[in-house]
Formats: sequence, structure tokens, C-alpha cells
Amino acid sequence: MYGDTGGAWVDETAPIGGGRRGARAACDAQWLARGARVFRLPGIYGPGRSAFERLRAGAAHRIDLPGQVFSRIHVDDLAAGVIAGIDAPRGAYNLADALPSSQNAVIEEASRLLGVEQPPLLTLADAALSRQARAFYSENRRVANGKARRVLGWKPRFPDYRAGLRDCLRRSSP
Repeated sequence: MYGDTGGAWVDETAPIGGGRRGARAACDAQWLARGARVFRLPGIYGPGRSAFERLRAGAAHRIDLPGQVFSRIHVDDLAAGVIAGIDAPRGAYNLADALPSSQNAVIEEASRLLGVEQPPLLTLADAALSRQARAFYSENRRVANGKARRVLGWKPRFPDYRAGLRDCLRRSSP
């Protein structure tokens, strides 16, 4: 939603729609003009949809992009945020965990939890990524969740990717 901010923090007052997000921003603006509650979401993960699946499939990447960071949210926290917003004041709300980090950090933690070797560190050119994945790595931002915490009374059960990954692993284990 916010595009590349060079790693800066963004809140709901930050400009939206930069880069590849024009249509999404226009839709967001139309809903807000109608008095809706809009939830702006970073990368979503959860049981069955996490770094563990990519590691197990041999599709996880560590890309050499120093300083690259982004936000994410566990699917259970996303659901809890939307439920908390049902009777809340209208407007935009960012739902994100409190620890934006690099994709490498997530893959490294998932590797550690699984007890497997980390994928090699690759350059962006050597990673053979899809166009969509390359677009993901072209953006760098931290999404602030303060408004959702203050106004909705929402508090993520999984405040960072480490806690979220532990949950995903626990729920995927027999």
C-alpha cells in the first residue's frame, strides 16, 4: 500500500499508492470516502503458509540486500484486528507485528527452529525470482501499528516473527 520508503516507518497518514499500487490505493480511497474501515496489511503468514513450507520445498531464499526490511502479520492477529475493528471508528488501520525485519532474518530463524541448514546467501540477480518476488524485494518499509493498538485496543498475540514462527511450527507438528 505504501510503496518503498527506504526503510522508514509509515503510519496511516503516510502517502499511499506509489509504484505498483495505484489501483489498490484508488480502491482504498473510495472505501474511506464511503466511511468504511480499511485494514492495511503487510505480508501475511501463518500455519501452512510460512517460511517453513518454503524451506521444506527448497524454495526459500536469502538475498544479499543489506538494510532491506518489511513488516508482516500472523493470520490470527489479522483476524483479531479485524474483529476488534467491527465497532471501531471508521478509517484506515495498519495491522502489523511490532518487529519489521529482513526476509533473511525470518528464513534464518525458521531454519534454526527446523534444525536445517540456511539457504545460501544469493545476489538478487542470482536468485532467479519471479517478477512478483522481485517487486517485493524492491520495497523497503516499516509499518507502524500504533493507531490499531490505541483506537481498537488491539494487541498482536504474536508481537514478532519469532513468536509467530514458533506458533506455526507447533501447529504443524504432529
